[in-house]
Amino acid sequence: MILIDFLKTGFALLAMGLGFYFGSNMGFGMWSMLSISGGLLVLVSVFIERLHHAACFVAVCTAIMATLMVTAIVVLGGVGGSYHLKEQTQGELYFLMLLIVFGFSAFKWKLKKQ
Repeated sequence: MILIDFLKTGFALLAMGLGFYFGSNMGFGMWSMLSISGGLLVLVSVFIERLHHAACFVAVCTAIMATLMVTAIVVLGGVGGSYHLKEQTQGELYFLMLLIVFGFSAFKWKLKKQ
C-alpha cells in the first residue's frame, strides 16, 4: 500500500505543481484552479479512504485531459513547415507526460484492507 500512497502523492504534487506553474504563467483561471483542487483531493484521499473512488476518477480524467494536451502540443509543433518546440514548452511536455503516467496508474490503485 506504500506504493499506492507514493503514486497518489506523486500525482497530487504534479497536478498541483502544474496548476501553480500554468497559473503563474498565464493567470489563475478555471483550469489551473481545477488542477490544483484535483491534486488536493487526491492528496487528501491518501488519508481519508472514503475519497478513494473520487480520487481515482479525478486522476484518470486528468490523465485523459493531459493526453489530449500532449497530442495537441506535438501536432501543433509542426505547424509552419518545420517542427520546433520552445524550451519552455518542452519542459511543460515532460511534466505532462509524468502526469499522464501517474494519472493512468490510478487504474491499479486499490483500497487498503481494513
